[in-house]
Amino acid sequence: MRNKNEKLVKAKLILAILFIFMFLIMPCKIYSQSQNQTPQNPAQENEKSKVKAEEAFKRGVELFNQEKYVGALEEFRKSYALAPKPLVLYNIGICQYFLFQYESSIETFKKYLLEAKKIPPDKRKKVEELIKEMESKSAKVTIVTEPAEANVMIDGKISLTTPVKEPVILGPGEHKVEVKKDGYNSSIQSVVLTEGMTKTIEIRLEKILEEKGTETKGVAENAKGADLKKGVISVSSSSPDAFGSIDGGEKRKLPAEFEVTAGKHIVKVEAEGMIPEIKEISVSGGQEIFLDVSLKSKGKEAQKEGVEKGKPFYKSAWFWSVIGVVVAGGAGAGIYFGVSQRGGGGSNIILEVHPK
Repeated sequence: MRNKNEKLVKAKLILAILFIFMFLIMPCKIYSQSQNQTPQNPAQENEKSKVKAEEAFKRGVELFNQEKYVGALEEFRKSYALAPKPLVLYNIGICQYFLFQYESSIETFKKYLLEAKKIPPDKRKKVEELIKEMESKSAKVTIVTEPAEANVMIDGKISLTTPVKEPVILGPGEHKVEVKKDGYNSSIQSVVLTEGMTKTIEIRLEKILEEKGTETKGVAENAKGADLKKGVISVSSSSPDAFGSIDGGEKRKLPAEFEVTAGKHIVKVEAEGMIPEIKEISVSGGQEIFLDVSLKSKGKEAQKEGVEKGKPFYKSAWFWSVIGVVVAGGAGAGIYFGVSQRGGGGSNIILEVHPK
């Protein structure tokens, strides 16, 4: 009897131990495993991002020194995305400046001036001067639509709704202007801008007509098909008494509009006493392209040629200009880059080379 009681006590003791193990020790083990599976410390992740940002920053500096501004801009943007520091914004603005992306550079520099807490007075002054320089060289475009309250998209990134109170600041070159409004056919135009140009673009949208009956529908489709095969090139020039022609055809007093078939066309602009300008323009069906051409005087070029003619090469202005550039380039090697190389200006731009 006694042995049976002892066995019963032992069995109960074993069950009690198992109970304690299952409900106390096992949860601790599971909790320990879950702790091991937690993500890395946020501080460690932040440190990794900083390292990657610094690497991208250094690559950006190297590419900039090689005058590979597109690649440098991409690396600086990566660096800023990983570690948003105002100093990186400054370098982004410089790359955009050297790429003639004036509107983007102005926006970036203004953001830099707002975000940076401590900017040396001379550096702030330099940035403000660059902004003013780019604003003076940028084109100011006023967009007017009929009807109003239309959505305007410029180069796929600037979105506006008409009427627009102030002119849009755009850099020199070709820009795509797309206008949309519910109930109207969309309009896509290309406009070629020059430095300092002030231009008003008037865009009239055609209302979408309800097509009733097969006959009306057929006429509308034929008209639409014909329009898609043609485009318009609007040519203007700041030179007085300038004439323009397309593909060697009829000369017209500028400004003038030329209706052309879709495809590539040769535009020639000429005026008495001026050097003719020839450009190749690609036009899509239903597209209107605005082209403003500045002509250079023949007199100045002829005078320059006459002065230089007959001189030994070492007495020519071009020879000493080359020497001057070489000397200046050697003296300015390092992190200083002359503004005159890109976009004009007489002072120097300093690229930040350390991601502080």
